[in-house]
Amino acid sequence: MGKEVRYNYEGKEVGAIAKAFKHVVVLQQDWIDTVNSTLAEQGFSALLKAVKHWVREGHSEELTDAQAWLLLHHLTNNGVPYALRDTSADEKVNPAKYVAGGAATALDATIGAAVKTVVEAIPKKNSVGESEEPSEPNA
Repeated sequence: MGKEVRYNYEGKEVGAIAKAFKHVVVLQQDWIDTVNSTLAEQGFSALLKAVKHWVREGHSEELTDAQAWLLLHHLTNNGVPYALRDTSADEKVNPAKYVAGGAATALDATIGAAVKTVVEAIPKKNSVGESEEPSEPNA
């Protein structure tokens, strides 16, 4: 895993030592890089769309991109809302979910198929208790 960036729930960046004494939210630098590159490639419209929609619906006013951006900044600069806090999970990075490209899912499928093959190859006992050899495929 890559470098971690840690914030307290008030939205201030903290060091590694703070994690031992306080509740922190951990972000992987890779996640930040991915979002930044996606925004650079695809633009900011998807991120700003919901904010602009809510203001349009609630106030019949159109926000500029800069206004929508600063509205998000204003909201997020006040820290993490209590409703979004999960102190047991926010400090962790799940390595299985972190594996890029869904490799963990592919690994699960591969292991599952291998286990199924082994289980099917084990001789089964009949009602008398004698082993039955796996049947040979008809040729």
